Amino acid sequence: MLTRSCEGKIREQAEILFGREGFDIVEFKSFRQGQERVIRIVADRPWGGITLDECGRLNRLFYAYVESQGAFTENFRLEVISPGLDWKLRDQKDFQRVVGRRIGVWLEEAFDGKTYIEGILRKITKEHIIIEGEGSWEIPLSCVQCAKQRINYE
Repeated sequence: MLTRSCEGKIREQAEILFGREGFDIVEFKSFRQGQERVIRIVADRPWGGITLDECGRLNRLFYAYVESQGAFTENFRLEVISPGLDWKLRDQKDFQRVVGRRIGVWLEEAFDGKTYIEGILRKITKEHIIIEGEGSWEIPLSCVQCAKQRINYE
């Protein structure tokens, strides 16, 4: 069984190891699936763009660390995955990864008469995102209901 303090230590070590390799942990989850413990780590570069090979390398590095520490007395599976294109942008770090890329933003309430705005994310500040598309908008993060990167098919 994995205690909360042990899970916290594993996450902390993952952040250190991944950081040393130049990656951020976007999400860390630990859960049971059948007879095994699953540790799922969503990782990315600070500016976005982790590759499948890099996910595999991080998986092997962290698996070796976890095994060497004897952190689990039960069967476990480690998954290191990328956020992918459909990842919901939730915080400043998520938005920072997609600066310069097309995003779609659904708003809690109408902003300039719109509840959906799509365009290029030009800048992220502590409190706003700046998007250019059919116009230019400085949108408070507090107004964002959901945002995702959009594929540009031009």
